[in-house]
Order: sequence, then structure tokens, then C-alpha cells
Amino acid sequence: MMRFKRPPEPSGFANRVAGNKRTITDTVAIGNAPDFTGRETWKEFKKDMAPATFGKCGYCEVDVWAVDRFKGDVEHYRPKGRVDELIFNSDGTYRTKKRFDRGYHWLAYDWRNYILSCNPCNSAHKKNLFPLEADPGVAPTQGAEIRERPLLLDPHGRRDPTKHLVFDHLGIVGPRKNSKFGKATIAVCGLDRSALEKKRRRLAEVVKSNLDVFGNGNTSGAAIDLAIENLALMGLPDREHAGMVRAMFTEATGLPWSFIEAQAPKPEPAFDAG
Repeated sequence: MMRFKRPPEPSGFANRVAGNKRTITDTVAIGNAPDFTGRETWKEFKKDMAPATFGKCGYCEVDVWAVDRFKGDVEHYRPKGRVDELIFNSDGTYRTKKRFDRGYHWLAYDWRNYILSCNPCNSAHKKNLFPLEADPGVAPTQGAEIRERPLLLDPHGRRDPTKHLVFDHLGIVGPRKNSKFGKATIAVCGLDRSALEKKRRRLAEVVKSNLDVFGNGNTSGAAIDLAIENLALMGLPDREHAGMVRAMFTEATGLPWSFIEAQAPKPEPAFDAG
């Protein structure tokens, strides 16, 4: 997981969602639960969200657009329908339970609440989970969200995920320095699921090999330059699991990723949603 700049709201977005937004607002105003069935306008904007993350899932960085574009989702960072609670057990495992019947319905059609996500991260794991640092005690109310401190890392947010997640040489993820944001994000999105860890493993092993070269004081300058070049390529923002590459580099060397970018500058990759 890494941080990406949020894409600009597409032209015509507000007009396209206005009718459904008004219907949901009116429904809630008379005391009824919002029903989004048949009003999933956000699905139409997957192509507009894709360039921001280079077609990758904003959470796990699997390439959604090339492999799974028809199953990928425009996901709501703050859940629209209801809110479930994330509960950590004493043995380190976690479970979920329903907390509030109402979610952030007023953000269902808010561009700033959207993230391109793969189906496993969104539908199999995150679902309606949205842990906060402080227990709100009551269901979400419009306007109160500005005072919240979410524990779920937002790939378009101000926190850099690479500072809260750590990866070992097998691609196994954990919270960096016991980060509560990293811990919650791993649990909510299932970033530790076995299929995903298996997918990261081969890349992590290659990263570790290059880091060993980089950190070996007896290695030739040419070999170090090649290792830097390899790391720079693997950490390009359009590459799968680039966030892991960057996090591994920083953890192993204590240097910021900007060091690699300065040593082996690369042009910003282009993305064509086609």
C-alpha cells in the first residue's frame, strides 16, 4: 500500500449523481433507512478512478485494471450503509460485529470518499468496517466525520502507508513499530491473507537480494548502481506492490524513498484506462 494523489472529480459527476443523492437524502429525512439498490452510480466512474492508482487496488496494490477490471470496485472509504466493529482478540486474531445500522449515507455520492479496490479487499474483507481511534458511541452523523480519526489508512489520505506497514523478505506484512493504523489496515483489508502474501513473496525475495547488495560495503560501485536501478524500477508507482518495495527499502536502510528517486530518476509512468 502506498499513497496516491486523488484523481480530479470528472466533469458531470455532480449532475450524474444528483438524483440518487437527493433520493437518499429525502429517504433518511423521513426516518427510513437508505436503500442504494439500483442507485449504485459510483460504479460508472471506475475508469475515472483507475488512473490515480495506475489501475491498482488502492489497498493491496494488485493490478485490478489489467486482470480484474470487471470485478474491481469503486469502494467507499467510509461505509455508506452501516458500520461494523473490528475487535482484536488477546491472541492477535480479530473478529467483527455489527455496530451501527446507519453508515455515512451522505458520502455515498461524494467523490472524495471513493477508492479503486479489488473485490477481495472490498467485498471479502473490508465490507462495512471502519475503525476509529476513539469510540464515537453513536452512529455517524453528517458533519461529525471531520472530527474523526480513522485507523484505516487511506491511499489518497495524508498519512504515508509505507510509514505504518512493514514487510519481511517473504512479503509478510505487519504494523511498522506497532502502528495502530498499520494494524487496523492489515485487519480491515485482509492484507495478510495467504493468497496475497504468496503473490508478494517472489517480489519480496528479489527486493531483499538487491537490498543485500546495496548494504554490502564490499560490493563494487557498479553492483550497487545496478541494485539501485532495480529497486527504482520495482518501486515505480505503476508496479504491483510498489509500496512494499519502498517500505522494505526504508526499513532496511533508514533512508527515504526519495534517495532512490534521486539516484535513479524515472519518468512518471503513464496510464491509459482505455
